[in-house]
Amino acid sequence: MEFLVASVWAAGLAIGIAAFGASIGQGLGLSAAMSGISRNPEAAGKIQVNMLIGLAMIEKGRCLPWAHATPCIMCEEVCPTPKKAIWFEKAKVRDRKGKVMELQQPRVDLELCIGCGICEAKCPVLGRPAIYVSNVGESRSKENQLLLSERKNDERHRNS
Repeated sequence: MEFLVASVWAAGLAIGIAAFGASIGQGLGLSAAMSGISRNPEAAGKIQVNMLIGLAMIEKGRCLPWAHATPCIMCEEVCPTPKKAIWFEKAKVRDRKGKVMELQQPRVDLELCIGCGICEAKCPVLGRPAIYVSNVGESRSKENQLLLSERKNDERHRNS
């Protein structure tokens, strides 16, 4: 019985150490990449291609500038990429009283977004954030891409 208890404790400890070590390693790798990009912005494309986690998506029905004619620039402010992956398009909108106002509505540049999730974590919309990161576009999968190549689309149409 003591051997079984010791085995379970050892397995739990080993799994914990492995998870902790992997997360520290991943954090150090991302930190070094961001540091390298800040020193050499021209290398950003080469570094970012290798570390895509996913892509940020904006849910326009929840986003303050899109759905509620309320100014908000939080997602762009916290975006960590040197050339911001989140950019704004100026739009003239009307509030409920009919007053015309100019707002900045956020957009996501698919080529610059690394899917880090900072924008999602800092979004001021409570409950479910108006911007979220999807695993679509993550660099580990060739199938889980937002924009499929024409060849893949042709193959899918032939197979269906």
